Amino acid sequence: MNVRGAIPPTKSNRTIFTTLIGITAVLIGAIGSIFSLFALLLAIGKPYATGNETFTDIFLIFILPPSIFLAGIGILLRHRWARFWMILLMAALVTLGIQGFFPKKTQSSKYDYYATTPDARATRNLWSGAYIAIGSLTLIGLFSKPVRNEFHGKTKNTPPPMPQQIPDSHISGNQNQGWRVGHRGRDMMFYEENHNGTWQRIDIDGEMLMGRAHHVIYFRNTEDWKNYPEWASERRDEIIARIKSHFREPDYEYYNDGPSTTPPPVPQTP
Repeated sequence: MNVRGAIPPTKSNRTIFTTLIGITAVLIGAIGSIFSLFALLLAIGKPYATGNETFTDIFLIFILPPSIFLAGIGILLRHRWARFWMILLMAALVTLGIQGFFPKKTQSSKYDYYATTPDARATRNLWSGAYIAIGSLTLIGLFSKPVRNEFHGKTKNTPPPMPQQIPDSHISGNQNQGWRVGHRGRDMMFYEENHNGTWQRIDIDGEMLMGRAHHVIYFRNTEDWKNYPEWASERRDEIIARIKSHFREPDYEYYNDGPSTTPPPVPQTP
């Protein structure tokens, strides 16, 4: 009995936000990592040149670029750790932007320059606002429901439907005598017999036609017919005759409907 198979659920596609943030993070992280490498080589060769750097400077130069690069790769591959790591990085970026509006007073001339020059303060505030905007928008996207479901494996996959039997039609036959025939779907036929109160079925191949005969019935040859269940395997001529009595010419054509042939008996030698 043929059944209509179910298509297994497939993995959902990446959201547009995930793709964009992943590609952007990879590009920015790769470019920044190149500069981080040069800065690291400079710090190793000339340690006095980087002696006055603060923790913020170290974070921006040496930690943030490679971290963004790795997180971008993980985002594209939709690893859960990459989303959490990106959340931490964006939270740190927002915090850095907020701190930029309230710089701590130091004794260096560097603070005096940024604190007293209007253009320098405007530039500092502009960068701080950009940090806050970029970090906040990225966090909103990372906490959105589609992205959360995507990284937590909660994409809705509909379970495969239960197999459905192709409905029968055009059922006819002498049911009082315990047999009947009919169509199954567009092409197939079937023959059934009632054995101990249960209808037993064998399927008959067929094909819909466009001419005067609207179907052709393909009967199995003698050898292939023996593959049917035991109650039908030795009754090929009888069953074919019953089928042809209801699926008659010229509305139906038959293929391989000739009588069964039995091999001649082997002569016994005295």
